[in-house]
Amino acid sequence: MVFLACALTGMAIGLLIWPRHLPTATPLFWIAVVGVSLVAASTVVVIRFRAYAGLERAAKSWDARRDAHVADVFRVESRPIVLLAGAHRFSHDDAENAASAIAGGDLLLKSQTTPDKTTAIEARWFGALPYTVGETPADYDASRQLAVLDDLIAKLLDPVVGPIAMLPPALPLVVRLHVAAPALTESVEERFRLAWRERDLRDVTVANDPEAPGLMSLDAWLDAPAGDARDHATLLVVIELHSLMAGRPSKGSAEAGVALLMAPEDVARRSRLAPAAQIHRPRQGAIATLRDTLGFALQWGETDAGAIQHLWHSGFDRVGQQALLSATRAGGITLMAEQRISGEHDLDRTVGDSGIVADWLALACACDFAQTFGGPQLVARQSGRESILGVVRATNRPSFPASL
Repeated sequence: MVFLACALTGMAIGLLIWPRHLPTATPLFWIAVVGVSLVAASTVVVIRFRAYAGLERAAKSWDARRDAHVADVFRVESRPIVLLAGAHRFSHDDAENAASAIAGGDLLLKSQTTPDKTTAIEARWFGALPYTVGETPADYDASRQLAVLDDLIAKLLDPVVGPIAMLPPALPLVVRLHVAAPALTESVEERFRLAWRERDLRDVTVANDPEAPGLMSLDAWLDAPAGDARDHATLLVVIELHSLMAGRPSKGSAEAGVALLMAPEDVARRSRLAPAAQIHRPRQGAIATLRDTLGFALQWGETDAGAIQHLWHSGFDRVGQQALLSATRAGGITLMAEQRISGEHDLDRTVGDSGIVADWLALACACDFAQTFGGPQLVARQSGRESILGVVRATNRPSFPASL
């Protein structure tokens, strides 16, 4: 069209400026009017389209560089933290502690009677010592929490002792201890060090912080620059205990403990450590944007929505839980719905609200279940108006889940 317009315009101009005293029935006339117009039109079109082709090549080159940059960013963001070993407990019964017991619907939060037999509370706590009449509530709670703490530390450490001993001496080990035991009068650090020394483990620095970090601390760890702030193994120990006499556990609460030995994937690979599970970068977002948050979590977890059949969540209120399930359905996730097992695992309903342990208990259960039955797991946690989603997968299991 451009060529035709330029050619016709050139011919019209040629006719207008052709000298009247010169004949038109000559080759010179046709060359001047038609030939020159065609050449000029061709030149205009070629120059224009060469310029356009150059701009198109530049745009495609920029798009390619942008796509490569985005792919590189997501490749870096998708590097997981690996779980080397872990343990979790919310019951003295080993069978109840298994994630399969939660998934199979065998575990529900029930009422218990306080040690003085005066009150029944729908809450979960570890075994209670016999209550002696005349014993002060504060002394009873302190004695019980000390006994529970020593037993819980031992049972959380024993499964990770072997993997800790296998860490190369050159790989730093950071121990993060977070114990909330309000009635305890003994030093938490000393009780932990005693159990640590009894197992003849390497020397470490231990300081208790009763305020535990959440799942997004994994995001900060992955973003830390290479060096001392990032290139190390971490043993995270989180425990929550409650008073039973001087104060009552709140309805729906639970005592629990989690121990996770973790390291960035590249650090574990360089140290030739065998990971049990991959913990992909979590994504945080508002409840109103759960669908977008889920999309990023799946992308960082390098997982198709259709591969996920199990969701482990805690902290969601009724509205948040409905939004979460709606987002998973809209995102293409079909949770398992068999007669013996449901794909939705609400830890607040089965275990109880475990306070500072809640984030890590959901993660530990997902890792445990993935190692046992395979398939990627989705972990979700609500904190206020924010939600956190992340993908967990086992490294030594098939990508498709097995049946219970």
